[in-house]
Amino acid sequence: MSGTTGMASTAALSPAEEKKADKDRLLTALINVCGVSYAHYKTHPIVLPLKYNGITQFNVDFIHITTAGIDA
Repeated sequence: MSGTTGMASTAALSPAEEKKADKDRLLTALINVCGVSYAHYKTHPIVLPLKYNGITQFNVDFIHITTAGIDA
């Protein structure tokens, strides 16, 4: 054998790639957990307040939202 273990390599993402991946994580959470349909995710009532308040990334923004932020 050539010494490979069959595991995928993990390459570090550039900052731009990481930002896009984080936005994709938020979209995935909104679709899979919150029930937002992909066809209407830009105008869905759950998404609009998030966008209005600058919540555009999962790990950076959404994870750290507080109860007061949700209520507001």
